[in-house]
This record gives sequence, structure tokens and C-alpha cells, in this order.
Amino acid sequence: MDNIFFNQYTFDELLEMLKNKYEWLKLHKERVEKENEEHRNKTYEIGYVSKLREENKRLKEDYYRGFPISKEEKEAIDKWVAEHYKTCKEKGFSYHFYPTPLGVAGVMVCSCGAKFEFQEIG
Repeated sequence: MDNIFFNQYTFDELLEMLKNKYEWLKLHKERVEKENEEHRNKTYEIGYVSKLREENKRLKEDYYRGFPISKEEKEAIDKWVAEHYKTCKEKGFSYHFYPTPLGVAGVMVCSCGAKFEFQEIG
């Protein structure tokens, strides 16, 4: 079986073609690897920036509450206040924080004297 393709080139020409093809594939592989690395870095940066934005949002929420309470504690306070207003006509509250060796206790006190411990220790 004679192959027309191989019969029209000398052995040295075929080797040169293979060498050229190998060099082209090698360069192509390097370019694709570089593009993949750039894509991975960009994806990492996007994820990192997204994570920083979420952290910034959480910190702003903490800042806007005015003192160190969590989102869950804020929700518990709002719920207690809503329930307390149903029976109490006083509208003033104060927050008290008591540092202890085990942590900080947080208590909300109504003008009528009712108390709600929103930051419990242990």
C-alpha cells in the first residue's frame, strides 16, 4: 500500500513537519496553560472580593446597631419589644452590658422595670 502523502515528501521533510507541529503544539499548550492560570486567578479574586464585600456588609450592620450585638440578638430584641409594647405603655429602653470573666451579659431594661437578657453567658 502506497500512501500518496508520504510518497511526495522525503524522510527529512516529514521529520521537519513533525518537529514544526510539535513546536506549535508546545506553544499552544503553554498559551492555554497561561490563560487557565489567569482565569483561575481572576476567579479567585472575584471570590475573594465577594467574600470581602459580605464581611464589609456584616461589619456595617454591626456598626449601625451601635453596640456589639449579633443579628440574632437584634432580632430577639425586636421580637421582645414588639411583645412588650402590647402590655406596656412605657416607651423607653436602656441597654446594660455586664462584663464577666466568662463573657459579656447584655440586658435590655424597660422604663417600667421589665428586663430582657438578650446576651446570655453560658
